[in-house]
Amino acid sequence: MLLEMARQTQQAIAEADVVVFLVDAREGVNALDLEIAQLLRKLGQKVLLAVNKAEGMRYEAGGVEFHELGLGQPYLISASHGDGVEELINLALEQVPNPEPEDDGQDDDEFQHRIKLAIVGRPNVGKSTLINTLVGEDRVIAFDQPGTTRDAIEIEFERNGVEYTLIDTAGLRKRGKVFEAVEKFSVIKTLQAIEACNVVLLMIDAHTEISDQDASIAGFVVETGRALVVGINKWDGLDEYQREWIKREFDRKLRFLNFAKMHTLSALKGQGINPLLKSVNAAHAAAFSKLSTPKLTRVMQEAVEQQQPPRKGIFRPKLRYAHQGGMNPPIVVIHGNALDAISDSYRRYLETRFREAFKLEGTPLRIEFKSSKNPYLKDAAQELRDAVAHNHGVKANNVFLGNGSDEVLAHVFSALFLRGVRPVLLPDITYSFYTTYCSYFGVPADIVPLREDFTLNVQDYVRKRSLPPAGIIFANPNAPTGIPLSLEDIETILAANPDTTVVVDEAYVDFGGTSSVSLLEKYDNLVVIQTMSKSRALAGLRVGYALASADIIQALERVKDSFNSYPMDTIAQVGAVASLKDTEYFERQCQAVIDAREQLRADLEQLGFEILPSKANFLMATHPKHSAAGIQQALREQGILVRHFRQPRIEQYLRITIVEQLVVRRSRPDSAYYIGTGKLEEAVALAKATGAEVVLFDHALSPAQQRNLERKLELRVVDRVALILDIFALRAQSHEGKLQVELAQLQHLTSRLTRMWTHLERQKGGIGMRGPDLLLHVVDAANPQRDEQIAEVHKVLEDIGAHEIPRILVYNKIDQAGYEPRVERDEHGTIARVFVSALERIGLDGGGNGPSIPKGSPKLLIIGGVVAVGLWMASGFTIVQEGQVAVVTRFGEYTKTLNPGLQWRWPAPIEDHQTVNISQLRTFEVGYRGSARNKVLPESLMLTTDENIVDMQYVVQYRLLPTGAPDYLFNTNNPDESVRQAAETAMREVVGKQPMDSVLYSGRTQIASDVQQLAQSILDRYRTGIQISTVAIQNVQPPEQVQAAFDDAVKAGQDRERQINEGQAYANKVLPEAAGQVARMMQESEGYKARVIGDAKGDTARFGSVEAEYVKAPGVTRDRLYLSTIQEILESTSKVLVDTRSDNNMIYLPLDKIVRQVGSRTDMEPSA
Repeated sequence: MLLEMARQTQQAIAEADVVVFLVDAREGVNALDLEIAQLLRKLGQKVLLAVNKAEGMRYEAGGVEFHELGLGQPYLISASHGDGVEELINLALEQVPNPEPEDDGQDDDEFQHRIKLAIVGRPNVGKSTLINTLVGEDRVIAFDQPGTTRDAIEIEFERNGVEYTLIDTAGLRKRGKVFEAVEKFSVIKTLQAIEACNVVLLMIDAHTEISDQDASIAGFVVETGRALVVGINKWDGLDEYQREWIKREFDRKLRFLNFAKMHTLSALKGQGINPLLKSVNAAHAAAFSKLSTPKLTRVMQEAVEQQQPPRKGIFRPKLRYAHQGGMNPPIVVIHGNALDAISDSYRRYLETRFREAFKLEGTPLRIEFKSSKNPYLKDAAQELRDAVAHNHGVKANNVFLGNGSDEVLAHVFSALFLRGVRPVLLPDITYSFYTTYCSYFGVPADIVPLREDFTLNVQDYVRKRSLPPAGIIFANPNAPTGIPLSLEDIETILAANPDTTVVVDEAYVDFGGTSSVSLLEKYDNLVVIQTMSKSRALAGLRVGYALASADIIQALERVKDSFNSYPMDTIAQVGAVASLKDTEYFERQCQAVIDAREQLRADLEQLGFEILPSKANFLMATHPKHSAAGIQQALREQGILVRHFRQPRIEQYLRITIVEQLVVRRSRPDSAYYIGTGKLEEAVALAKATGAEVVLFDHALSPAQQRNLERKLELRVVDRVALILDIFALRAQSHEGKLQVELAQLQHLTSRLTRMWTHLERQKGGIGMRGPDLLLHVVDAANPQRDEQIAEVHKVLEDIGAHEIPRILVYNKIDQAGYEPRVERDEHGTIARVFVSALERIGLDGGGNGPSIPKGSPKLLIIGGVVAVGLWMASGFTIVQEGQVAVVTRFGEYTKTLNPGLQWRWPAPIEDHQTVNISQLRTFEVGYRGSARNKVLPESLMLTTDENIVDMQYVVQYRLLPTGAPDYLFNTNNPDESVRQAAETAMREVVGKQPMDSVLYSGRTQIASDVQQLAQSILDRYRTGIQISTVAIQNVQPPEQVQAAFDDAVKAGQDRERQINEGQAYANKVLPEAAGQVARMMQESEGYKARVIGDAKGDTARFGSVEAEYVKAPGVTRDRLYLSTIQEILESTSKVLVDTRSDNNMIYLPLDKIVRQVGSRTDMEPSA
């Protein structure tokens, strides 16, 4: 190795422009220095003599003696202190010829077009030998000893018109075996060489086992993103069996290099070099490939059409388009929605499709996913989101904002509940929009009755169902009853339904209920919806929000993007933030409503009313002796508005809403307040006390007054255009008997501008939307035609069916008309006393006396009876939708089945019908809920015939038979649960007859078919009217507790089979060879035997003849034998005659050579 190092040093000196000869100043000139100096003088190179370790020395002391080396002026330096080093470097650079100037872009082009090939691997795998073979000379030291190469060495060469820069690197050992500082430095340089090159050749020694270190090196290359080619060196020294074994080991231990080309070669003999370089060129070209955006997008779309990305939870990722994001390695950027849910397996699937389409062999391929951002600038509402999060003690990513709580609820339905699959549980008495949304979004509604006292029965939501619900929705406190649900009951429902989204609508929670926001941290299936329309009196701002886990919030945001819903108004955001910060006013207003509610409760109970225990801003009251409808009508005539429900179970209840202390009362629809424009703020504030929506007509405002109103209220007043203003948006206080509006707060308010006619036409169209509760009509008091204007508005209201809406006339210019302002106040001071006073005036007192209802005439009673009978008969008509049938019962007994279309049956209570969907494909899961991770072990664990336990999850789909609706309804108590039990029973029976290996692997399809047949036979036996469509086994595996041991056992079995197969293959190879060798040896033995026997017989015969001759003449025979033997010996012996009788000359006569030469000439003459 020392000789090789000396040779490499001489070669480096010969190729160098300048040689720096370093000597030791403290040691002085020694014999080796003189020898090297002599070599340098012979080569004739430019030499700079550097005298090191000369710190503190003068030139006379440290440099004079080195003149005898004959290399010119010595230069004193100190490498450790840096003295004189810079001057020496500058002097050396002056001796180097200037390089030719290069273009600015040459480096980038060279990086792409010149192939920088780093050769890496473990020590002593043949890296340096390969480089010497490639360049055709010994450029680097190749020695059969690990650690020969210490630094990364770059060597340029060209072959077949391609320029290469070869980088010979130090061998990489395991980290635990690297101790020397030099070796650590070598490792760092090797890793840097990998990062700096554009193709890596990983060398593996075929004579050693592929180790974890080889995999680690390959992993670093892949992580760095460099193109890769694998070369297995010393291939020529292996037999066929060893070669097959190496290939199997490569596939097993380096399977993640499936994109890299593997080559076998012999670096020493130069075998396999050309195919290797071709793969290097191909990998380099693939690493710098340009991928067109249209083709990338087309390949991606074809891949998605063939295999959709799997769902993650409730939503599926959507891939929209792809483009290239970089080269070396190629980067594909895919844009879409919910791409963070893409699984690793689907990423690998896309990578395979891109590789096949663009022929990207030899280079890693990176795929980056970028989800689309919200186009509605949700960050603009960040301040409101932060304020809501701070108010509830959660993080901002747990908050979803919407234009009112109804929009938030719509997004919850769209994002979290699937159409027509799993139902949503709802109380029978609740907010009507829940069932409306179920119908609109196609989500089945499972109505759960409340108890007799209208409280929610938690056990109804805890018990298991054949089809687990997708969601549970209820209001807390409930609407319209106002009855709250305790936090413990809510937690019980959440814990019992971990795979179900539980939505708690807390619109009225600030009036005394307990919020469930504190449970968000513990339960990720909880969604809390709140609004600012009730307790914060900001209905006009339309601000609602949901609080939930970050995953659910993200799903809601995605759905909001797809809905193209309107962004939240900026003024609404500002007003909502201001309200959240003003906690003092908020708490005071809530407490005022609570006090008024409790006072009204006490007064009503004295009047004989029964009151539900409400924690909302309303009371549900009923009177045991008087109808609710009669009380409502009587109160309406007194100017008090209450709500009467016609829904079953609460048809005798009134909902009395609690507003603020001041109320506006009216004795007839045209009751008027005479107020000037300057007092318009007071009129609006006064109307605010009703908690009503206000429509403002302008018949009297001048342009200057309009501008003044716009400036004060930030409202735009347009002639005959509605200004729908929620009066709760205005803050008013009672101060010394006067209403004052805090104009400083008006900047936080908003108005929803919409055309009045459109708004009121909705009321007329009967689509269930509430029109304005109050109309403010501004008229000119000094205008003689004011009465005609009032009548015109009244006529318009009659035409559109809105004349029953209460109206307040605001007379402007009263100073010119002579009117006196008149504002009617609550003489009792509280809304409770006003309501009680109205009840007392209609004759309902504590003694139970109620309003008198006039009796009708007999003729009217007959007409009413006929009409009632006609309506009763008409109620028997029903429309059966397509895909459904109606099962009719008469007094509870089945009579017939109605097909789709318009049908008639006897009205209730004679006949009744139940509609059954016979086309719906129903689905339930056994062994899991929602996803395979949410296992239900009592259902999934099963015993096989060989007494092993398997964990099985499967799905059963079924539908009703065309004629099976009556059986479905009447033959079993719970038909859906019967299907589950039949399927589970069948599965246990079938699995119990199968061995574990059959259940896990080969027999799954047959098991599913057998289960379907057996379960169907069970259901047919009970006449359920159900047909099982599919039994699909989703997952089968051993229980988690023994999964690791089972995997080890399977792996051991596989290893055993593999080793048996390898041994059998080796035996199949060796045994025929051995048999052939035995046969060959037997034949050779037989031939040898025959030859020896023949030779012996011949010798015996010859000896017999010789013996006969010997007997005849013994002397002659002995001489002949002697001469014959000597002749045989001398023929193979060199014969030299030496004459020593001469003086000092020895005569040499090689007779044998002469004889051979003569003999050869004699043989050649006849041939010539």
